[in-house]
Amino acid sequence: MKMLKSKIVLVAGALMLVVQIPGAWATSAPLDSIQICVSGTGQMSLLAPGSSCASGQTAYKLSLKGDQGPVGPRGAQGPAGAQGTKGETGDAGPAGPQGPQGEKGEKGEKGEKGEPGAAGEAGAQGLPGVKGEPGEPGPQGEKGEPGPQGLQGEKGEPGAAGAAGPVGPQGPKGDAGAAGLTGPQGPQGPAGATGPQGPQGPQGPAGDSGAYGDGSAGALNVPAGQSLDWVNSPGAYASGNLQFTNVTISGNLLVPSGTIIRATGDIKITGAITVQTGAGNANPYSPHPGVSLSAAGPGVGGKGLSSIAAARITLPEAAAGGAGSRSAAASGGEGGGAIVLIAQGSLDVASGAVINASGANGMNPGVPGQGIPGGGGGAGGIVVLGSKGLLTVNGVILANGGAGASGFDGNGGDAEGGGGGGGGGIVHLISANPLAITGQIYCNGGGAGAMAGSSPSVNAGGGGGASGGNGGAGGSTSSFAARNGDAGRLIQTVVPSPEKLF
Repeated sequence: MKMLKSKIVLVAGALMLVVQIPGAWATSAPLDSIQICVSGTGQMSLLAPGSSCASGQTAYKLSLKGDQGPVGPRGAQGPAGAQGTKGETGDAGPAGPQGPQGEKGEKGEKGEKGEPGAAGEAGAQGLPGVKGEPGEPGPQGEKGEPGPQGLQGEKGEPGAAGAAGPVGPQGPKGDAGAAGLTGPQGPQGPAGATGPQGPQGPQGPAGDSGAYGDGSAGALNVPAGQSLDWVNSPGAYASGNLQFTNVTISGNLLVPSGTIIRATGDIKITGAITVQTGAGNANPYSPHPGVSLSAAGPGVGGKGLSSIAAARITLPEAAAGGAGSRSAAASGGEGGGAIVLIAQGSLDVASGAVINASGANGMNPGVPGQGIPGGGGGAGGIVVLGSKGLLTVNGVILANGGAGASGFDGNGGDAEGGGGGGGGGIVHLISANPLAITGQIYCNGGGAGAMAGSSPSVNAGGGGGASGGNGGAGGSTSSFAARNGDAGRLIQTVVPSPEKLF
């Protein structure tokens, strides 16, 4: 077997020498490997490509390339030989180490044009070039479709009138026209003879001067330092005849709500007129509304009048300002009363004089051991002053709403809400002359009462009554305290005939 391997090596060496000798034996490219057939006796024969060994022979593949030997020392640079003819391009061999730069050879022949390379990425857009010269105008295009019709132009000036045409034939007779207007009345004829006097007719209604009364009650005088009580002791005035000639109040006059004082002369006040309260709340949860649009209730204030509605009330009834709402255990809160003063002469509320028609405050008795919500205040009343002559106010006129009472928590249970303040009242000044007002006129809303107790559960306080202003709401929750009443109405009217408003 060792002998066989030696023979194979020798044969392979001989073949490598043969195929590398130039000449007739080198008509093809060098071989990398050959196949041989070896018999059992050691006889070897080459195996043609695509053939197989005979029976009893063994096939061997011999590689004609040995392993890469070590790199020998670099030889000296030989002279450049003449350029040979261009051979066919062989397979690329492995890259050897880079040698030193040789001398530049002669320029070879131009190779064939290679295939175009792949397109590179687009470069950044360059700056715009200089604008070129305008080109020659192109030929005219075809005529386009007609555009939509434009808007109608403004109407032109009328043309000159044409010549009159010939008169046409007369038309048929028209229908009779409507009757003409009645002509003016003819002159009055001569007076006839006076006839006999007829019977006297019934007495006509009282004229406008009736607003000032007839003076049949004479003069009214309340001296300074004296008091006159028409509420409890009306005396001669119990009949209601309050038609005076002149009225002078230097002391104190107490009148019931709804009082109307008339004078054919002057009215002068230097003292005080106090008007008794009007609307009450005998039924605690249904107080009288007075002139207001709605009554007060637990936690809810009454609704007052508008300015126009308030101005129409020149002869108010006894129930003027609305009463405040209250519980059965509380008290107070009556609405302010009403008073009317009418003078055919002048009416003067002098400095230091007072006319008071305010509403009453709500009251809480504060009984120990009881929880009592605060009652609402009564609304301010109504004061109407009218004069044909001068009307002067240098004193004080009061028509304020009453204050709401505070709640009282005497049992430590639910909290007790405060009462709402009463709404302000109505003050109406009427004269045929400009009004002279240098005094003070008040028709403010009443203040609200405070809540008592800290429990989140609250018994609602009573709402305030209303008049010219709304009544304040009563406190009803731990976060909703009682409210003040709204301001009332001050109305000033100057008319040629004040009596026509009464």
